[in-house]
Amino acid sequence: MTRKNSLVEAPYFKRFIYIDADGKSTNTPNYLGDALADYVSPVATNIEWRPNVPFEAELRLTTYGRGRSAVSFIFEDVSTGIQYSMFVSDFTEVVLKKDLKQGAVSGTWWVVKRGKNYGLALCE
Repeated sequence: MTRKNSLVEAPYFKRFIYIDADGKSTNTPNYLGDALADYVSPVATNIEWRPNVPFEAELRLTTYGRGRSAVSFIFEDVSTGIQYSMFVSDFTEVVLKKDLKQGAVSGTWWVVKRGKNYGLALCE
């Protein structure tokens, strides 16, 4: 049974890096891929709002980080390269309900909002 979620659209942005293959700083950005915005500033202009529909994907845990007020885990979609942050409480649910094999997990996902922050959650 699918969980309830009232979030209709989710914020994404394009990730760039200003370092070349040799590790030198450059003025030309290199496109790294899309990412879910874990927070949207009121003055943000680089955000693309996409429909928040459940999707199936295999995600690989890449790292963790501190956001505005919480710790989150960063996952990357194996097939698209899109990065998603996941709240600790949602990660706990994944560990309890799914098999995490070598840092990868498959499932049905969607974006949730907690306060002013966005993250990925298991939809199943």
